[in-house]
Amino acid sequence: MIRGVINDRLELIVVVEISNEDEAFESFDAVLDTGFGGDLTLPIDAVERLGLKFINRIPLILAGDQEMEGIVYQGFARWFGQVREIDVIAAEGQPLLGMTLLAGCKITIYARPGGAALIEEDREV
Repeated sequence: MIRGVINDRLELIVVVEISNEDEAFESFDAVLDTGFGGDLTLPIDAVERLGLKFINRIPLILAGDQEMEGIVYQGFARWFGQVREIDVIAAEGQPLLGMTLLAGCKITIYARPGGAALIEEDREV
């Protein structure tokens, strides 16, 4: 089970531990974004600090149909006690946790400032 917390803006914040293949993990507070179909975004300075490996460039469509190019890197997340290879998109701002990383999970949210959130592997999937 992974625990999160609801902030004052009613965003679900989850601590995600990320590494490259060889280094220690670094923790990031990520906002759950149900409109983001990827794994995770991180600011470019964090991507560089971690030394993540470049994979490719992809087209992204943001809110309001704004188009931009996304740069994808290989990262590793500690997720439910196991290390999992993920795609990390370099993007400025708050790290975002996307729906691909959450695939196969059940989420319980108490939607109030300071409320708890529980992310569980859904064994029924």
